[in-house]
Amino acid sequence: MNLIVSGDKGLRPLVGDLTKQVLVLAHTKLMRRYQMPRFQIFHATGGFGCQENSLGSAVFGIHIADGESCRWNRNDFIGIATDELVTQAMEDTTPVENIDLRQRTYFLVAKDGTIETGDTIEQARQRLRRITRSAVRVAYHAHPESQLTDFGYISYPKGAEPVEVKIKSRGGIWIDAN
Repeated sequence: MNLIVSGDKGLRPLVGDLTKQVLVLAHTKLMRRYQMPRFQIFHATGGFGCQENSLGSAVFGIHIADGESCRWNRNDFIGIATDELVTQAMEDTTPVENIDLRQRTYFLVAKDGTIETGDTIEQARQRLRRITRSAVRVAYHAHPESQLTDFGYISYPKGAEPVEVKIKSRGGIWIDAN
């Protein structure tokens, strides 16, 4: 996916209250090394700039790609992102050299937001220190260079699509039920 610009499909205008909206940051506001679609996606959490006719312009929130808290001005954004646009942006389409796309690891996300990885589900469970499957919000079998965010989005190298895993317990050991 190319950089997101004004007028792109899946981009709604910046109207109304922006609190708890997923916004798209203008790529010109980012440092060159971060000029990728996934770094343009921003979850607004508050600030006077979230209100349309406010005197303030500060919009506080979190970058979905890396979980970094940040402050931007309302005029730094080009629109509100649809769910489809967010999904496309999080799919890292930058070419990756010397990477084995067949490599896989398990990512477990607990309900409290804790994330652990392992070569097997059981190994990830032991690192997570959770006993029951109900303590796990979601599990993925994905490339080791994939990244999970606090919002449940996963970004991954192009061609290495992750698979959501159903966990099954057999004799007290967790296995992949897919």
